[in-house]
Amino acid sequence: MAEERGGSDGDEADSRPRHRWRFRLPPVRLPPVSLPPFVGERRLPVGGVGVLVVAALVDIGDAWVALSAGGPGRLLGSIAVLVIATLLAGRVGLLAGWEVIAVLLGAGRLTVIPSVVGVVLVRARWHGRG
Repeated sequence: MAEERGGSDGDEADSRPRHRWRFRLPPVRLPPVSLPPFVGERRLPVGGVGVLVVAALVDIGDAWVALSAGGPGRLLGSIAVLVIATLLAGRVGLLAGWEVIAVLLGAGRLTVIPSVVGVVLVRARWHGRG
């Protein structure tokens, strides 16, 4: 039977079809991607009156939470202050993290200090030097 196929047992590889199936994708071109800037690196008018008003309102709310809420409420309030300060002032806003540390150490009443206004003013001063 090997002779009927046109070869011996060692020639079985020659009896297989020689074409291969190929799968090709057309060339793909991706659109240009621009990554958004770091949250604090946006061109916000850092020294503007609107940002200071927002910062003052956040600090007033934070003081109310510090004086009226218990431990978990103070912790959530200080975390919210940290996030908002970072959004308003960029990396400098991370300085407001002292409120989280104060609440965790049991000195939550200290968070009545207006951290967000201070951080925004520091950012405006630092931004003005650059």
